[in-house]
Amino acid sequence: MLSADEGGLNLTMPPERARALMFRGLEVGRRFADGALDFDEHRWRRSLVAYDQLARMSDTVHQTWSSGFGSWLLGYLTHPKSYRRLTTTDRSMIHHALGAVADLDDAFEPGINDAYRKLPRPVGTLRVSPRY
Repeated sequence: MLSADEGGLNLTMPPERARALMFRGLEVGRRFADGALDFDEHRWRRSLVAYDQLARMSDTVHQTWSSGFGSWLLGYLTHPKSYRRLTTTDRSMIHHALGAVADLDDAFEPGINDAYRKLPRPVGTLRVSPRY
């Protein structure tokens, strides 16, 4: 793990600290290349994090959708004020797809008993963010 003064865009990092970090990276790279790091285990853990985050996200989306957002969106799609290049068919497909995402909640039921103690910690983050 990196300390607060080792990570990020640290343009004023002293050269000796930068060398130490480079050495640590080189050692990890060597270990990875020599097979000391189990990539299948890494992917398994990432799968568990994805499962946990998708379960949480699907529950939130389902609650929002079924609390009226789905109905509101269906009505709003007849007269949106922006992105007018989206056709009626496009907007209908968007509504249908978001409804299907809301229905994913069923795939995570019943949930894993005591998931907090069984799944990786700290909890990861799954987020939607813009690409630039």
